[in-house]
Amino acid sequence: MSTINSKTITQTVTLGAVNSFPTYASPLTITSTGAILTYAGVGIDGGATGLGSIDNAGRIRGGNGYNTSAGIVLSAGGDISNSGVITGGGGYTGAAGIVLLAGGDISNSGVITGGGGYAGAAGIVLLTGGDISNSGAITGGPGGSDVGNPGPAGDGILLSGGGSIVNMGAIQGGAGAFYGDGGTGIVLATGGSIANTGTIAGGLGGGYRGAAADGAGLVLSAGGVVT
Repeated sequence: MSTINSKTITQTVTLGAVNSFPTYASPLTITSTGAILTYAGVGIDGGATGLGSIDNAGRIRGGNGYNTSAGIVLSAGGDISNSGVITGGGGYTGAAGIVLLAGGDISNSGVITGGGGYAGAAGIVLLTGGDISNSGAITGGPGGSDVGNPGPAGDGILLSGGGSIVNMGAIQGGAGAFYGDGGTGIVLATGGSIANTGTIAGGLGGGYRGAAADGAGLVLSAGGVVT
C-alpha cells in the first residue's frame, strides 16, 4: 500500500506491487492535500495486470491538450473510492474522469467530471459491467463547437456492458454548446439497473436537453428526481 500526501505530481502515476516513483503500490491513498495533475497522459494508470485499488480525497486530473487523457484508467478492473475531485482532461476531444476496462466498483461522495472539448466525455465509463454507488456529483464534460459546428456533450455515466447504479446524489449529462445537444445522464448500452433516490438529469443544451437515462433493457427504480 502507498500514500500521496502534501504533494502534487505532474506525471502519470502507475499502480504496481512496490513503490518506485512514479509507480505506487496498490492500494493507493491520496489524502486531501495530495494531487495528481498531469500535463500529458492518464492521471493514474492501473497497468495491464492486477486489480487496482484507489482511495482518493484529493485531486486527480488527466492531461489536457489535443490528445487528452482520462483521470483514472484501470485496465484489469478494481475499486475506487472518491471523496475528492476526479476530472478527465479537456481539449479538442475530452477524456473520461474514470474508465474501468474489466469491471469493478466505484463509490463516490465527491465530484467526478468528464473533460470538455468539441466533444465532451463521460464522467465514468465501465466497459464490461460493474457497480457504482453515488452520493456526490457525477457529470459529463461540456461540448463545444468547431467552426460553428456544435459537438456533443458527454454522458454522466456510460455502462457499455451492463451493471448497476445506486444513486443518492446527482448524476447529469454535460452541457451542450450553442445549438449543441446536452449529454445523457446515464446510458446503459446493453442493459442494467438504476436505483435512484437522488437526481438524474440530462445536460442542458443549446439544441436539445439530453435524456435522463437511456439504454437497452433499462430498469429504472426511481424514488428521487428524474428530469
